[in-house]
Amino acid sequence: MNAGDPYGIEALKKAEKDRNHKAALSYCWLLSFWVMLTNNGDVFVAMHAKQGVTITLFTLPLFLPNAGLLLLPFLGSAAAFLYGLGIYGALHGKELKIPGIWDLAQKIFRSKYIE
Repeated sequence: MNAGDPYGIEALKKAEKDRNHKAALSYCWLLSFWVMLTNNGDVFVAMHAKQGVTITLFTLPLFLPNAGLLLLPFLGSAAAFLYGLGIYGALHGKELKIPGIWDLAQKIFRSKYIE
């Protein structure tokens, strides 16, 4: 703590901002796996990482040789929207559970950090 901030409020604000940024990285395609592995037990970051990994898994068919071009307009648009929604929620510190994605993430990872 410093003299200008005797209660450490600025340090707490910085820590929360860093946490929100790490959660937002969960929605940056392959970085979602890194965030999941390095969340250090933070429930907020883990929730966003689960959703980010789930969306990333849905984008993998885009890399199939012929099917990827057919799926790109639909799957690509949906993924971009969901990534944007997740980033918005994470940056604003919201535990935004994306309907359908959160339920599927719970089934994939078989743990419930947040009810």
